[in-house]
Amino acid sequence: MASQQEEDRTRLGRRLSQEAIALAVQGRWEEAASTNRTIVERFPDDVAAYNRLGRALIELGRFGEAEEAYNKAMEVDPGNAIASKNLERLKTWSGVGKLEPAKARSLGRDFFASPQGKTGSVSILLPLLYR
Repeated sequence: MASQQEEDRTRLGRRLSQEAIALAVQGRWEEAASTNRTIVERFPDDVAAYNRLGRALIELGRFGEAEEAYNKAMEVDPGNAIASKNLERLKTWSGVGKLEPAKARSLGRDFFASPQGKTGSVSILLPLLYR
């Protein structure tokens, strides 16, 4: 009986996570935030849900709440690279909490558009198989 309940709980968590991801992909950030809040209420150790919640809140221009979500992810998983990186990025945005909502949302959309690393190209030469 307990095993069936655990399986049902796991399925629910997976379904809610898939729903939250689909909403984010569609740019339905308010609904994505709500779904991720539901997940963390039911599954308080779900680091991925805290990170998704932080992302949705940034997209909505709600940076203080996003910081709380990422801090919670770090409490659950102190080595979480996603939460750590986004917390560092939020720290560099002094005064963002004082922006009017429309400007904050615009800034939130740009949050993930900035360069995050270096890229390069590599040429691969393959030998001719047929001559």
